Amino acid sequence: MKKIRIRVKHLLAIIAGILVTVIFIVPNALMTFAETIGDRDMEASKVFYKRYINLFPYGSRKDEALYNLASSLIPSESFDSRFRFYAGGMSSGGPVITDDMVQNAVNYYNQILKEYKNSKFYSLAYNNLLDLYMMSGRYKEAKELILQGSKSQNKELSIISSEYSMIYNIIDKKYNEAINTGMESIERGENDPDIHMLLGNAYLYDGNTGEALKYYKKAQDLAKWEKDNSHTELSMLSHTGSYFDKIDIINKINGGYSGSSSIEGKVTINGSPAPYVYVYLKDEKDGRLNAMGDEGSCINAVTDFEGRYIIPGLPEGNYTLGIGVSAFNIGNTVFQTTSEGYFHLKEGENKKIDFSFAKPMNVIKPEGTISPADGKVEIEWERVGGAAYYHVYLIQFEDLEKREGSYAAFSPGDKIKDTKYVMDINKVNMGTYGFMMDDDGILNPQAYIGSFYPGSLVPFYINAYDSRGKLITSSKTIKLNLKDMTAISISENSLTESDRLILERKPEEAIESYEMDLEKNPDDTHAMMVLSKLYSIGTRRKYINGQGEITEGRNIDRATELIDRLYDITGDVYYLKASLSGHFTETPEDYKRAVEGYEKIPSYYLETDDYGKMAQMYLALRDYKKAEECFDRIYDAYKDTNYFDLAPVVLSIYFEDYDKSIEFLDMLDLRLYKIDNGYMRQGILALKYENKDSEEYKRFKEALDIILSSKADKEYKNHYKDIYEYMDSPVLKDLLRQIGSYYYIFED
Repeated sequence: MKKIRIRVKHLLAIIAGILVTVIFIVPNALMTFAETIGDRDMEASKVFYKRYINLFPYGSRKDEALYNLASSLIPSESFDSRFRFYAGGMSSGGPVITDDMVQNAVNYYNQILKEYKNSKFYSLAYNNLLDLYMMSGRYKEAKELILQGSKSQNKELSIISSEYSMIYNIIDKKYNEAINTGMESIERGENDPDIHMLLGNAYLYDGNTGEALKYYKKAQDLAKWEKDNSHTELSMLSHTGSYFDKIDIINKINGGYSGSSSIEGKVTINGSPAPYVYVYLKDEKDGRLNAMGDEGSCINAVTDFEGRYIIPGLPEGNYTLGIGVSAFNIGNTVFQTTSEGYFHLKEGENKKIDFSFAKPMNVIKPEGTISPADGKVEIEWERVGGAAYYHVYLIQFEDLEKREGSYAAFSPGDKIKDTKYVMDINKVNMGTYGFMMDDDGILNPQAYIGSFYPGSLVPFYINAYDSRGKLITSSKTIKLNLKDMTAISISENSLTESDRLILERKPEEAIESYEMDLEKNPDDTHAMMVLSKLYSIGTRRKYINGQGEITEGRNIDRATELIDRLYDITGDVYYLKASLSGHFTETPEDYKRAVEGYEKIPSYYLETDDYGKMAQMYLALRDYKKAEECFDRIYDAYKDTNYFDLAPVVLSIYFEDYDKSIEFLDMLDLRLYKIDNGYMRQGILALKYENKDSEEYKRFKEALDIILSSKADKEYKNHYKDIYEYMDSPVLKDLLRQIGSYYYIFED
């Protein structure tokens, strides 16, 4: 046997090579790989960072791995991510951040602070940890960490701790303490733009606009030349408005934008105060009222540790109010709507508007995903205190395969007084709900074949409302992943080739295929149903210059023929109702045919939604008396109806039935955006004393006729504006302003 001899020096070289590989090459390769894949696969990147930390506890880049892992859990741009709400609902959302994600990130940052005081990631971890504590409501820990930083000899930590100390005191409305901290920081040579920005905030909230303007301008000047990123930008400042925004606000105030009115209120989450919530107030004169995304043109306030805010010194005017709540604080909650989405603020008035978030309600059954065997789904939920009625909402995804992205939510029925509901998925499928259009102008498949098509998965949730239509709570929380919701699953065994063409978004080919199905079986009710929708709604919509929006593939004669045939074969009035609900109307002839279809249906089958659609059709046909009868049916059926429109109010004003108009207005208290119900009520009551024979009043009714008959083109909008400008009567002019704003008359 041949012996292999290895010299000691060779053996040592091999061992050294292995050690170099293990100590340097492998760890660095692991870190490099984790960084490389981070942009395209964050979850895989986290795995490799964790491996580095576990395999190489004394690795030279462990501080970097800890920081990158914490940052991948909650990226810095998410630290002050805000869910924005206005009175009627949520206008924009943010990332889903769980308590576990926060705590894991906190642990990693704390490990850096404990073990790596000389690391370049030390001040970054300190800054991010303070952000996490503040944004997740852990104020005691934040205060301790601020104190720790204030004692540090590290200049970066000194600046950061000063900034957060100022933020903490601003929240606590201790403006003088915040100002003193900022001045001390400047005296130490910490000439930082964020310090000056916060000094401006403290002076502004304390009412000293002169000093606020000085420090905002200084912050702006410093920011122009500070390019070295000597410390991490303070993410908590990202939503308080830019230097330009703040200076603009000061200039408005100094230019006479002031008054004796104010707005105050409280924000609560599950009954507890919500500190550091941004409050956005937008003046109607400052652009579109629903532009709640940009706070720059809004006047900002911040809730204190009691959850309270106040915005003083406002002039009389029309405003809308919104709030921005940290994504960390929302948790498992539901936003409760208020009635103050848009309001008129009188001179000297102190208006109080609160915002609240509540715990969700529970769905008792079904649990998880259910596949109905008989076409019916039994749903049961807990009874909610103060609830007058409930609605079941179904969700339709635009992306049918991934079931994510854009979606539409709709309620397939009227109000439910009980806590149990049996959903007939076949009847739901007859209706046409939740239109969504792709870039080619093709509608979502559910518009034609129904929400419960073969192979579909349809999530649902329950909302509970009080007698005024205010949302009390819901089974769908703000941050609930739609994939985690209770859902109804339909098997694929009944999908036809024609249906597949609809799912593939080939509506023109689908028409030919369904027509062939009918040639083979003239009594194929499914083919008739889908075809009637295709011909009624059309196959696609396009916008052509000079012609506006046009619809291709419509054939109302064929749609009507199929609807009549369906009704004759089945005798089922729901087929007729469902076909009419998807009936797309463009011309007076379309409206006339749709109305004739509804008039065939016995009145005891008609629901609130049916009467609402009929009323709009009669309005378009200028049959105002018939429209009034439909609105009366709605009011008689439900004093707290779910009907969302200003038309019954305007129609009652047109007929000079002011008491009925106010009844409708009260009924719609929570539903009408851009309408201050109380202010409009005063205007309606004042109409009783207007001269009905005057030329102004005649032109006032002419303007109402433009609204009621759905004349929304540019020519009639301009005519409405001309009438508005003609008015001298403040009562008539203000009513036209409110009505015109609701119908977007004044927006080009």
